Amino acid sequence: MSPITILIADDHAGTRATIRAVLELEPDLQIIGEADNGPAVLMAVRHLAPDVVLMDHHMPLADGVETTRRLKARWPHVAVVFLAGEDSARLEALRAGAEAYLLKDTPPDILVTTIRAVAGRSSHVHQLNRTLDNSGVELAGLVVTTG
Repeated sequence: MSPITILIADDHAGTRATIRAVLELEPDLQIIGEADNGPAVLMAVRHLAPDVVLMDHHMPLADGVETTRRLKARWPHVAVVFLAGEDSARLEALRAGAEAYLLKDTPPDILVTTIRAVAGRSSHVHQLNRTLDNSGVELAGLVVTTG
């Protein structure tokens, strides 16, 4: 089976390097690119066609929510795992189309399991966590268990 291809989108080079170091330990995951702002994410998705985008919330030129919305409108098959420093953008990220929402301090094994789950290659149990936004629209986000 071919590896799951990943684009890392974060405006901090150190964060991208840390994520890359964790994911490069996994033989079934392949980092194919990085982007540091919203427009660069869209350009990279167009040229690289990743399976999964790890999307930061706070990026210049277009934040992660807006970039996710634009990405999903053009490439709905590309999975987005939203990574944020706080939980305040969860509903916005899911409403924009993200398949999963994780905090940046999530343990590496949960990040890896989530990537596999959104790419449809996880042997771990996962379920949809459903919630209503303020307008009554049902949103679904991935909750991954490791056991």
